Amino acid sequence: MANLGFQTVFGLLNSNPDILVHRFFLSDDGSFLSEENHFALDRYDIILFSVSFDTGYINLVTALNYSKIPLYSNQRNNDFPLIFAGGIATLINPEPIAPFMDGIFPGDFEAFYPDFAESLKFLTSRNTPKKEKLIEVSKKITNLYLPWAYNPVYDANGKLNGYENSYNLNFPVKPAFIKDVKIAPYSRIISSDSAFPDMFLTEVVRGCGMGCRFCAAGFVYRPPRSWSIDAIKNALSKAEELETKRIGIIGLEYLQKEKIQDICNELLNKNMKLFFSSLRADNINDNFINILKKSGNNTATIAPEAGTEALRARINKNLTEKQIMHAVSQISEAGIPNIKLYFMIGLPFETQDDLSGIVGLVKKIKDCVLSHAKKRGNLGTIKVSAAPFVPKPWTPFQFFNPDSEKEIQKKMDFLKNTLNAIPNVSFQTESIKTYMLQNIISRGSRDVAKLLEKTSKDHSLKKTIKDFLEIYNKNYDFTDFSCFAPWEIIKNPINTHYLHAEWKRAENMTQTKPCDIGKCRRCGACSG
Repeated sequence: MANLGFQTVFGLLNSNPDILVHRFFLSDDGSFLSEENHFALDRYDIILFSVSFDTGYINLVTALNYSKIPLYSNQRNNDFPLIFAGGIATLINPEPIAPFMDGIFPGDFEAFYPDFAESLKFLTSRNTPKKEKLIEVSKKITNLYLPWAYNPVYDANGKLNGYENSYNLNFPVKPAFIKDVKIAPYSRIISSDSAFPDMFLTEVVRGCGMGCRFCAAGFVYRPPRSWSIDAIKNALSKAEELETKRIGIIGLEYLQKEKIQDICNELLNKNMKLFFSSLRADNINDNFINILKKSGNNTATIAPEAGTEALRARINKNLTEKQIMHAVSQISEAGIPNIKLYFMIGLPFETQDDLSGIVGLVKKIKDCVLSHAKKRGNLGTIKVSAAPFVPKPWTPFQFFNPDSEKEIQKKMDFLKNTLNAIPNVSFQTESIKTYMLQNIISRGSRDVAKLLEKTSKDHSLKKTIKDFLEIYNKNYDFTDFSCFAPWEIIKNPINTHYLHAEWKRAENMTQTKPCDIGKCRRCGACSG
Protein backbone atom coordinates (compact mmCIF):
# COMPACT_ATOMS: atom_id res chain seq x y z
CA MET A 1 0.00 0.00 0.00
CA ALA A 2 3.04 2.29 0.05
CA ASN A 3 3.19 2.13 -3.77
CA LEU A 4 1.61 5.13 -5.48
CA GLY A 5 1.17 3.27 -8.76
CA PHE A 6 -0.93 0.63 -6.99
CA GLN A 7 -2.87 3.34 -5.15
CA THR A 8 -3.53 5.28 -8.38
CA VAL A 9 -4.89 2.24 -10.22
CA PHE A 10 -7.07 1.31 -7.25
CA GLY A 11 -8.35 4.87 -6.94
CA LEU A 12 -9.22 5.26 -10.62
CA LEU A 13 -11.06 1.95 -10.84
CA ASN A 14 -12.81 2.41 -7.52
CA SER A 15 -14.12 5.84 -8.57
CA ASN A 16 -16.19 4.18 -11.31
CA PRO A 17 -19.63 3.10 -10.01
CA ASP A 18 -19.79 0.33 -12.63
CA ILE A 19 -16.61 -1.35 -11.39
CA LEU A 20 -16.09 -3.36 -8.22
CA VAL A 21 -12.38 -3.53 -7.38
CA HIS A 22 -10.74 -5.41 -4.51
CA ARG A 23 -7.13 -5.61 -3.32
CA PHE A 24 -4.94 -8.70 -2.97
CA PHE A 25 -1.59 -9.08 -1.20
CA LEU A 26 0.63 -12.15 -1.10
CA SER A 27 0.88 -13.41 2.48
CA ASP A 28 3.55 -15.54 4.12
CA ASP A 29 1.11 -18.32 5.02
CA GLY A 30 0.16 -19.02 1.40
CA SER A 31 -3.37 -17.69 1.64
CA PHE A 32 -4.42 -15.36 -1.14
CA LEU A 33 -7.80 -13.76 -0.51
CA SER A 34 -9.13 -10.26 -1.17
CA GLU A 35 -8.71 -7.70 1.60
CA GLU A 36 -12.30 -6.49 1.24
CA ASN A 37 -14.30 -9.73 1.46
CA HIS A 38 -11.86 -12.67 1.46
CA PHE A 39 -12.89 -13.94 -1.97
CA ALA A 40 -10.48 -16.18 -3.89
CA LEU A 41 -8.69 -14.69 -6.87
CA ASP A 42 -10.34 -16.98 -9.43
CA ARG A 43 -13.80 -15.53 -8.63
CA TYR A 44 -13.01 -12.28 -10.42
CA ASP A 45 -13.43 -11.36 -14.10
CA ILE A 46 -10.13 -9.51 -14.45
CA ILE A 47 -6.88 -9.56 -12.48
CA LEU A 48 -4.48 -6.58 -12.61
CA PHE A 49 -0.94 -7.03 -11.28
CA SER A 50 1.01 -3.90 -10.32
CA VAL A 51 4.75 -4.69 -10.51
CA SER A 52 7.39 -2.17 -9.51
CA PHE A 53 10.47 -4.41 -9.32
CA ASP A 54 11.55 -7.29 -11.53
CA THR A 55 11.70 -9.65 -8.54
CA GLY A 56 7.96 -8.94 -8.16
CA TYR A 57 7.51 -11.21 -11.18
CA ILE A 58 8.23 -14.15 -8.86
CA ASN A 59 5.38 -13.13 -6.54
CA LEU A 60 3.07 -12.76 -9.53
CA VAL A 61 3.66 -16.40 -10.49
CA THR A 62 3.33 -17.53 -6.87
CA ALA A 63 -0.03 -15.74 -6.58
CA LEU A 64 -1.42 -17.53 -9.64
CA ASN A 65 -0.14 -20.88 -8.39
CA TYR A 66 -1.76 -20.35 -4.98
CA SER A 67 -5.03 -19.48 -6.71
CA LYS A 68 -5.05 -22.62 -8.90
CA ILE A 69 -5.27 -20.45 -12.04
CA PRO A 70 -3.39 -21.87 -15.07
CA LEU A 71 -0.12 -19.98 -15.34
CA TYR A 72 0.21 -19.58 -19.11
CA SER A 73 -2.13 -17.42 -21.16
CA ASN A 74 -2.64 -20.15 -23.78
CA GLN A 75 -3.95 -22.48 -21.04
CA ARG A 76 -6.80 -20.13 -20.05
CA ASN A 77 -10.12 -19.68 -21.84
CA ASN A 78 -13.19 -17.61 -20.92
CA ASP A 79 -13.75 -19.79 -17.85
CA PHE A 80 -10.78 -18.06 -16.18
CA PRO A 81 -10.11 -14.39 -15.36
CA LEU A 82 -8.32 -12.19 -17.88
CA ILE A 83 -4.89 -11.36 -16.51
CA PHE A 84 -3.08 -8.06 -17.10
CA ALA A 85 0.03 -6.46 -15.64
CA GLY A 86 1.39 -2.94 -15.40
CA GLY A 87 3.90 -0.95 -13.36
CA ILE A 88 7.37 0.28 -14.17
CA ALA A 89 8.84 -3.24 -14.27
CA THR A 90 6.65 -4.03 -17.29
CA LEU A 91 7.65 -0.74 -18.93
CA ILE A 92 11.34 -1.60 -18.58
CA ASN A 93 11.15 -5.27 -19.62
CA PRO A 94 7.87 -7.23 -19.72
CA GLU A 95 9.26 -10.29 -21.51
CA PRO A 96 9.99 -12.58 -18.51
CA ILE A 97 6.22 -12.67 -17.76
CA ALA A 98 4.99 -12.33 -21.37
CA PRO A 99 3.89 -16.00 -21.68
CA PHE A 100 1.66 -15.63 -18.59
CA MET A 101 -0.11 -12.40 -19.54
CA ASP A 102 -3.24 -11.80 -21.59
CA GLY A 103 -2.23 -8.15 -21.84
CA ILE A 104 0.27 -5.62 -20.49
CA PHE A 105 -0.14 -1.86 -19.95
CA PRO A 106 3.28 -0.26 -20.60
CA GLY A 107 3.40 3.29 -19.23
CA ASP A 108 0.99 5.32 -17.11
CA PHE A 109 -2.25 3.56 -16.23
CA GLU A 110 -3.92 6.99 -16.05
CA ALA A 111 -3.51 7.19 -19.84
CA PHE A 112 -5.07 3.73 -20.37
CA TYR A 113 -7.91 4.05 -17.89
CA PRO A 114 -10.69 5.80 -19.91
CA ASP A 115 -10.57 3.34 -22.83
CA PHE A 116 -10.00 0.38 -20.51
CA ALA A 117 -13.06 1.26 -18.41
CA GLU A 118 -15.20 1.60 -21.55
CA SER A 119 -14.02 -1.81 -22.77
CA LEU A 120 -14.67 -3.75 -19.57
CA LYS A 121 -18.20 -4.87 -20.41
CA PHE A 122 -17.02 -6.39 -23.70
CA LEU A 123 -13.87 -7.87 -22.12
CA THR A 124 -15.87 -9.64 -19.41
CA SER A 125 -18.46 -11.13 -21.75
CA ARG A 126 -18.29 -14.90 -22.19
CA ASN A 127 -19.77 -15.05 -25.70
CA THR A 128 -16.63 -14.04 -27.63
CA PRO A 129 -13.41 -16.12 -27.61
CA LYS A 130 -10.65 -14.57 -25.47
CA LYS A 131 -8.15 -13.75 -28.21
CA GLU A 132 -10.84 -12.28 -30.42
CA LYS A 133 -11.96 -9.99 -27.58
CA LEU A 134 -8.45 -8.80 -26.86
CA ILE A 135 -7.62 -8.12 -30.51
CA GLU A 136 -10.81 -6.09 -30.86
CA VAL A 137 -10.08 -4.10 -27.70
CA SER A 138 -6.49 -3.42 -28.82
CA LYS A 139 -7.89 -1.45 -31.76
CA LYS A 140 -9.26 1.02 -29.22
CA ILE A 141 -6.46 0.78 -26.66
CA THR A 142 -3.64 1.02 -29.21
CA ASN A 143 -0.85 1.07 -26.58
CA LEU A 144 -2.00 -2.22 -25.05
CA TYR A 145 0.63 -4.96 -25.47
CA LEU A 146 -0.73 -8.45 -26.20
CA PRO A 147 2.36 -10.70 -25.79
CA TRP A 148 0.75 -13.84 -27.29
CA ALA A 149 0.21 -11.94 -30.57
CA TYR A 150 3.99 -11.62 -31.12
CA ASN A 151 6.22 -14.66 -31.64
CA PRO A 152 9.97 -14.45 -30.91
CA VAL A 153 12.20 -15.25 -33.89
CA TYR A 154 15.59 -16.89 -33.26
CA ASP A 155 18.57 -17.48 -35.56
CA ALA A 156 20.33 -20.82 -36.05
CA ASN A 157 22.48 -20.18 -32.95
CA GLY A 158 19.48 -19.53 -30.71
CA LYS A 159 19.92 -15.75 -30.57
CA LEU A 160 16.85 -13.52 -30.62
CA ASN A 161 16.44 -11.72 -33.95
CA GLY A 162 13.09 -10.02 -33.38
CA TYR A 163 9.39 -10.81 -33.23
CA GLU A 164 6.88 -12.10 -35.76
CA ASN A 165 3.80 -9.85 -35.64
CA SER A 166 1.11 -12.49 -36.16
CA TYR A 167 -1.93 -10.16 -36.00
CA ASN A 168 -0.44 -7.07 -37.68
CA LEU A 169 -0.57 -5.03 -34.48
CA ASN A 170 1.64 -2.08 -33.57
CA PHE A 171 5.31 -3.02 -33.44
CA PRO A 172 7.18 -2.10 -31.38
CA VAL A 173 4.50 -1.24 -28.83
CA LYS A 174 4.60 2.41 -27.82
CA PRO A 175 3.95 3.13 -24.11
CA ALA A 176 1.15 5.50 -23.07
CA PHE A 177 2.08 8.55 -20.99
CA ILE A 178 0.15 11.42 -19.46
CA LYS A 179 1.59 14.90 -19.86
CA ASP A 180 -0.25 16.75 -17.13
CA VAL A 181 -2.64 16.14 -14.25
CA LYS A 182 -5.13 18.27 -12.31
CA ILE A 183 -4.33 16.39 -9.12
CA ALA A 184 -0.96 14.78 -8.45
CA PRO A 185 -0.90 11.05 -7.59
CA TYR A 186 -1.65 10.52 -3.89
CA SER A 187 -2.55 7.88 -1.30
CA ARG A 188 -6.18 6.78 -1.34
CA ILE A 189 -5.72 4.53 1.68
CA ILE A 190 -3.20 4.75 4.49
CA SER A 191 -2.33 1.78 6.66
CA SER A 192 -0.37 1.17 9.84
CA ASP A 193 0.86 -2.09 8.25
CA SER A 194 2.42 -0.61 5.09
CA ALA A 195 6.11 0.04 4.49
CA PHE A 196 5.53 3.67 5.54
CA PRO A 197 3.03 3.38 8.42
CA ASP A 198 0.11 5.82 8.46
CA MET A 199 1.81 8.02 5.89
CA PHE A 200 0.09 9.99 3.14
CA LEU A 201 2.25 9.93 0.00
CA THR A 202 2.17 12.25 -2.97
CA GLU A 203 4.26 12.45 -6.12
CA VAL A 204 5.63 15.83 -7.19
CA VAL A 205 7.61 14.70 -10.24
CA ARG A 206 7.41 11.62 -12.45
CA GLY A 207 10.81 10.72 -13.84
CA CYS A 208 14.18 12.36 -13.40
CA GLY A 209 16.43 14.16 -15.87
CA MET A 210 19.70 13.98 -13.94
CA GLY A 211 20.91 11.22 -16.27
CA CYS A 212 22.44 8.70 -13.85
CA ARG A 213 23.53 5.93 -16.22
CA PHE A 214 22.36 3.08 -13.97
CA CYS A 215 18.79 4.29 -13.45
CA ALA A 216 16.08 2.78 -15.66
CA ALA A 217 13.32 5.00 -14.22
CA GLY A 218 15.32 8.06 -15.19
CA PHE A 219 15.41 6.91 -18.82
CA VAL A 220 12.04 5.25 -19.50
CA TYR A 221 10.14 8.16 -17.94
CA ARG A 222 11.87 10.80 -20.05
CA PRO A 223 11.19 13.62 -20.36
CA PRO A 224 10.54 14.08 -16.63
CA ARG A 225 7.23 15.72 -15.75
CA SER A 226 6.92 18.11 -12.82
CA TRP A 227 3.34 18.38 -11.66
CA SER A 228 2.05 21.92 -11.22
CA ILE A 229 1.89 23.54 -7.80
CA ASP A 230 -1.91 23.52 -8.01
CA ALA A 231 -1.93 19.77 -8.81
CA ILE A 232 0.34 19.06 -5.84
CA LYS A 233 -1.75 21.21 -3.51
CA ASN A 234 -4.92 19.49 -4.74
CA ALA A 235 -3.38 16.15 -3.82
CA LEU A 236 -2.17 17.32 -0.42
CA SER A 237 -5.65 18.57 0.44
CA LYS A 238 -6.72 14.90 0.45
CA ALA A 239 -4.42 14.21 3.41
CA GLU A 240 -6.78 16.04 5.72
CA GLU A 241 -9.61 13.67 4.74
CA LEU A 242 -7.47 10.71 5.81
CA GLU A 243 -6.68 12.35 9.16
CA THR A 244 -2.92 11.88 9.17
CA LYS A 245 -0.11 14.25 10.04
CA ARG A 246 2.58 12.21 8.25
CA ILE A 247 3.31 13.35 4.69
CA GLY A 248 5.79 11.64 2.35
CA ILE A 249 7.08 13.57 -0.68
CA ILE A 250 8.13 11.41 -3.67
CA GLY A 251 10.16 12.65 -6.63
CA LEU A 252 12.02 15.41 -4.86
CA GLU A 253 15.24 14.90 -6.80
CA TYR A 254 14.21 16.80 -9.92
CA LEU A 255 11.73 19.39 -8.64
CA GLN A 256 12.86 22.98 -8.35
CA LYS A 257 13.78 23.43 -4.70
CA GLU A 258 12.00 26.79 -4.47
CA LYS A 259 8.69 25.09 -5.35
CA ILE A 260 9.01 22.30 -2.82
CA GLN A 261 10.22 24.64 -0.07
CA ASP A 262 7.10 26.80 -0.39
CA ILE A 263 4.85 23.72 -0.25
CA CYS A 264 6.75 22.25 2.70
CA ASN A 265 6.50 25.47 4.70
CA GLU A 266 2.73 25.54 4.14
CA LEU A 267 2.47 21.96 5.42
CA LEU A 268 4.62 22.71 8.46
CA ASN A 269 2.33 25.60 9.30
CA LYS A 270 -0.48 23.01 9.46
CA ASN A 271 1.59 20.94 11.94
CA MET A 272 2.30 18.21 9.40
CA LYS A 273 5.40 16.02 9.75
CA LEU A 274 7.31 15.66 6.47
CA PHE A 275 9.36 12.77 5.11
CA PHE A 276 11.49 12.58 1.95
CA SER A 277 12.67 9.56 -0.05
CA SER A 278 16.28 10.75 -0.47
CA LEU A 279 18.03 14.09 -0.79
CA ARG A 280 20.38 15.34 -3.48
CA ALA A 281 23.40 16.58 -1.57
CA ASP A 282 23.91 19.45 -4.04
CA ASN A 283 20.32 20.69 -3.51
CA ILE A 284 20.49 21.04 0.25
CA ASN A 285 20.50 24.63 1.49
CA ASP A 286 19.79 26.42 4.74
CA ASN A 287 16.07 26.77 3.98
CA PHE A 288 15.68 23.08 3.29
CA ILE A 289 17.68 22.13 6.36
CA ASN A 290 15.33 24.28 8.40
CA ILE A 291 12.38 22.35 6.90
CA LEU A 292 13.97 19.02 7.87
CA LYS A 293 14.61 20.29 11.38
CA LYS A 294 11.06 21.60 11.86
CA SER A 295 9.68 18.30 10.55
CA GLY A 296 11.32 16.48 13.43
CA ASN A 297 13.26 14.16 11.13
CA ASN A 298 15.86 12.10 12.97
CA THR A 299 17.37 10.64 9.81
CA ALA A 300 18.47 12.16 6.51
CA THR A 301 19.19 9.96 3.49
CA ILE A 302 21.87 10.69 0.89
CA ALA A 303 22.86 8.50 -2.07
CA PRO A 304 26.48 9.04 -3.12
CA GLU A 305 26.17 5.70 -5.05
CA ALA A 306 29.97 5.36 -5.46
CA GLY A 307 32.97 5.94 -3.21
CA THR A 308 35.12 8.07 -5.52
CA GLU A 309 34.56 11.06 -7.75
CA ALA A 310 36.08 9.14 -10.66
CA LEU A 311 33.43 6.41 -10.48
CA ARG A 312 30.66 8.94 -9.86
CA ALA A 313 31.74 10.63 -13.08
CA ARG A 314 31.49 7.33 -14.94
CA ILE A 315 27.95 6.68 -13.67
CA ASN A 316 27.03 10.36 -14.23
CA LYS A 317 26.23 10.95 -10.58
CA ASN A 318 27.31 14.57 -10.61
CA LEU A 319 28.26 14.89 -6.94
CA THR A 320 31.63 15.95 -5.61
CA GLU A 321 32.96 14.87 -2.24
CA LYS A 322 32.95 18.53 -1.22
CA GLN A 323 29.20 18.76 -1.92
CA ILE A 324 28.51 15.54 0.02
CA MET A 325 30.52 16.67 3.04
CA HIS A 326 28.92 20.13 3.00
CA ALA A 327 25.45 18.53 3.03
CA VAL A 328 26.41 16.21 5.90
CA SER A 329 27.79 19.15 7.86
CA GLN A 330 24.56 21.13 7.38
CA ILE A 331 22.42 18.15 8.38
CA SER A 332 24.47 17.44 11.51
CA GLU A 333 24.66 21.07 12.53
CA ALA A 334 20.86 21.25 12.34
CA GLY A 335 20.68 18.53 15.00
CA ILE A 336 19.59 15.63 12.77
CA PRO A 337 21.57 12.78 14.39
CA ASN A 338 21.30 9.90 11.90
CA ILE A 339 22.57 9.62 8.34
CA LYS A 340 21.64 6.88 5.87
CA LEU A 341 23.93 6.38 2.88
CA TYR A 342 23.19 4.44 -0.30
CA PHE A 343 25.99 2.95 -2.40
CA MET A 344 26.21 0.34 -5.15
CA ILE A 345 28.92 -2.27 -5.60
CA GLY A 346 29.84 -4.07 -8.80
CA LEU A 347 29.36 -0.96 -10.96
CA PRO A 348 30.98 -0.84 -14.42
CA PHE A 349 34.66 0.16 -14.28
CA GLU A 350 34.76 -0.29 -10.48
CA THR A 351 38.17 -0.95 -8.90
CA GLN A 352 39.36 -1.77 -5.40
CA ASP A 353 40.18 1.92 -4.99
CA ASP A 354 36.48 2.70 -5.46
CA LEU A 355 35.52 0.20 -2.75
CA SER A 356 38.15 1.63 -0.42
CA GLY A 357 36.74 5.04 -1.34
CA ILE A 358 33.38 4.03 0.18
CA VAL A 359 35.14 3.24 3.45
CA GLY A 360 37.13 6.48 3.34
CA LEU A 361 34.04 8.58 2.61
CA VAL A 362 32.06 6.92 5.41
CA LYS A 363 34.91 7.63 7.85
CA LYS A 364 34.98 11.30 6.85
CA ILE A 365 31.20 11.53 7.23
CA LYS A 366 31.41 9.84 10.64
CA ASP A 367 34.08 12.31 11.80
CA CYS A 368 31.94 15.21 10.59
CA VAL A 369 28.84 13.89 12.38
CA LEU A 370 30.89 13.26 15.53
CA SER A 371 32.26 16.81 15.61
CA HIS A 372 28.72 18.21 15.67
CA ALA A 373 27.37 15.50 17.99
CA LYS A 374 29.89 16.36 20.71
CA LYS A 375 28.33 19.82 20.99
CA ARG A 376 24.89 18.38 21.73
CA GLY A 377 26.04 15.24 23.56
CA ASN A 378 24.15 12.84 21.31
CA LEU A 379 26.02 10.72 18.78
CA GLY A 380 23.69 9.28 16.16
CA THR A 381 24.27 6.39 13.79
CA ILE A 382 25.39 6.09 10.19
CA LYS A 383 23.66 3.32 8.26
CA VAL A 384 25.40 2.26 5.08
CA SER A 385 23.51 0.27 2.45
CA ALA A 386 25.47 -1.16 -0.49
CA ALA A 387 23.36 -3.00 -3.06
CA PRO A 388 24.97 -5.14 -5.77
CA PHE A 389 24.52 -3.40 -9.10
CA VAL A 390 22.16 -5.10 -11.59
CA PRO A 391 22.26 -3.77 -15.19
CA LYS A 392 18.85 -2.51 -16.33
CA PRO A 393 17.34 -2.32 -19.83
CA TRP A 394 17.02 1.10 -21.46
CA THR A 395 20.11 2.42 -19.67
CA PRO A 396 23.68 2.90 -20.95
CA PHE A 397 24.72 0.12 -18.57
CA GLN A 398 22.49 -2.47 -20.24
CA PHE A 399 25.64 -3.37 -22.23
CA PHE A 400 27.57 -4.39 -19.09
CA ASN A 401 28.25 -7.98 -18.03
CA PRO A 402 27.79 -7.93 -14.23
CA ASP A 403 30.10 -9.33 -11.61
CA SER A 404 29.95 -13.00 -10.78
CA GLU A 405 28.55 -14.31 -7.54
CA LYS A 406 32.09 -14.88 -6.23
CA GLU A 407 33.23 -11.34 -7.13
CA ILE A 408 30.22 -9.69 -5.47
CA GLN A 409 30.61 -11.82 -2.34
CA LYS A 410 34.25 -10.74 -2.04
CA LYS A 411 33.27 -7.07 -2.29
CA MET A 412 30.44 -7.52 0.23
CA ASP A 413 32.82 -9.17 2.70
CA PHE A 414 35.38 -6.37 2.34
CA LEU A 415 32.82 -3.65 3.10
CA LYS A 416 31.15 -5.64 5.86
CA ASN A 417 34.44 -6.26 7.68
CA THR A 418 35.76 -2.72 7.33
CA LEU A 419 32.58 -0.71 7.92
CA ASN A 420 31.21 -2.73 10.84
CA ALA A 421 34.54 -2.15 12.60
CA ILE A 422 33.84 1.61 12.69
CA PRO A 423 31.95 2.68 15.85
CA ASN A 424 28.38 3.90 15.27
CA VAL A 425 28.43 2.64 11.67
CA SER A 426 26.28 -0.29 10.50
CA PHE A 427 26.37 -2.01 7.13
CA GLN A 428 23.68 -3.88 5.21
CA THR A 429 23.34 -5.35 1.73
CA GLU A 430 21.10 -7.65 -0.29
CA SER A 431 21.37 -11.41 -0.51
CA ILE A 432 23.49 -13.03 -3.19
CA LYS A 433 20.51 -15.19 -4.26
CA THR A 434 18.41 -12.07 -4.91
CA TYR A 435 21.28 -10.51 -6.87
CA MET A 436 21.68 -13.57 -9.09
CA LEU A 437 17.92 -13.80 -9.72
CA GLN A 438 17.72 -10.11 -10.59
CA ASN A 439 20.56 -10.46 -13.09
CA ILE A 440 18.61 -13.11 -14.98
CA ILE A 441 15.18 -11.52 -14.74
CA SER A 442 16.21 -7.91 -15.42
CA ARG A 443 17.39 -8.47 -19.00
CA GLY A 444 15.57 -11.74 -19.52
CA SER A 445 13.67 -12.99 -22.55
CA ARG A 446 10.53 -15.12 -22.53
CA ASP A 447 12.73 -18.12 -21.73
CA VAL A 448 12.99 -16.73 -18.19
CA ALA A 449 9.30 -17.54 -17.65
CA LYS A 450 10.41 -21.13 -17.00
CA LEU A 451 12.78 -19.92 -14.28
CA LEU A 452 9.99 -17.89 -12.67
CA GLU A 453 7.77 -20.96 -12.67
CA LYS A 454 10.48 -23.04 -10.99
CA THR A 455 11.34 -20.28 -8.52
CA SER A 456 7.78 -20.01 -7.27
CA LYS A 457 7.67 -23.75 -6.50
CA ASP A 458 11.24 -24.63 -5.52
CA HIS A 459 13.40 -22.77 -3.02
CA SER A 460 16.53 -24.79 -3.89
CA LEU A 461 17.56 -22.42 -6.61
CA LYS A 462 21.34 -22.66 -6.84
CA LYS A 463 21.44 -25.13 -9.75
CA THR A 464 18.43 -23.55 -11.48
CA ILE A 465 20.08 -20.12 -11.43
CA LYS A 466 23.36 -21.55 -12.70
CA ASP A 467 21.65 -23.38 -15.58
CA PHE A 468 19.71 -20.30 -16.67
CA LEU A 469 22.77 -18.05 -16.51
CA GLU A 470 24.66 -20.45 -18.79
CA ILE A 471 21.79 -20.61 -21.28
CA TYR A 472 21.17 -16.89 -21.33
CA ASN A 473 24.81 -15.84 -21.54
CA LYS A 474 25.11 -18.14 -24.54
CA ASN A 475 22.05 -16.75 -26.34
CA TYR A 476 22.53 -13.06 -25.72
CA ASP A 477 25.69 -10.95 -25.91
CA PHE A 478 25.03 -7.94 -23.72
CA THR A 479 28.15 -6.15 -24.95
CA ASP A 480 27.08 -6.30 -28.62
CA PHE A 481 25.48 -2.95 -29.54
CA SER A 482 23.87 -4.46 -32.65
CA CYS A 483 22.21 -7.38 -30.84
CA PHE A 484 18.40 -7.24 -30.69
CA ALA A 485 17.30 -7.05 -27.06
CA PRO A 486 14.13 -8.78 -25.75
CA TRP A 487 12.79 -5.55 -24.22
CA GLU A 488 12.85 -3.77 -27.59
CA ILE A 489 9.32 -5.13 -28.12
CA ILE A 490 8.46 -1.91 -26.20
CA LYS A 491 9.29 1.37 -27.95
CA ASN A 492 10.59 3.47 -25.09
CA PRO A 493 11.42 7.12 -25.81
CA ILE A 494 15.21 6.78 -25.62
CA ASN A 495 17.23 6.42 -28.83
CA THR A 496 19.44 3.32 -28.56
CA HIS A 497 22.25 5.19 -30.32
CA TYR A 498 22.18 7.63 -27.41
CA LEU A 499 22.59 4.74 -24.97
CA HIS A 500 25.62 3.54 -26.97
CA ALA A 501 27.10 7.05 -26.85
CA GLU A 502 26.50 7.30 -23.10
CA TRP A 503 28.29 3.98 -22.55
CA LYS A 504 31.28 5.42 -24.44
CA ARG A 505 31.13 8.57 -22.32
CA ALA A 506 31.21 6.37 -19.21
CA GLU A 507 34.29 4.61 -20.60
CA ASN A 508 35.93 8.01 -21.06
CA MET A 509 34.82 9.26 -17.60
CA THR A 510 32.83 12.04 -19.28
CA GLN A 511 29.78 13.48 -17.56
CA THR A 512 26.53 14.50 -19.30
CA LYS A 513 24.49 17.52 -18.25
CA PRO A 514 20.94 17.07 -16.88
CA CYS A 515 17.93 17.28 -19.21
CA ASP A 516 17.10 20.68 -20.67
CA ILE A 517 13.48 19.75 -21.27
CA GLY A 518 12.03 20.78 -24.62
CA LYS A 519 15.29 22.30 -25.85
CA CYS A 520 17.74 19.41 -25.88
CA ARG A 521 17.48 16.68 -28.54
CA ARG A 522 20.29 14.41 -27.33
CA CYS A 523 18.35 11.29 -26.31
CA GLY A 524 15.25 11.61 -28.53
CA ALA A 525 12.68 11.75 -25.73
CA CYS A 526 11.72 15.37 -26.44
CA SER A 527 11.43 14.76 -30.20
CA GLY A 528 8.05 13.05 -29.82
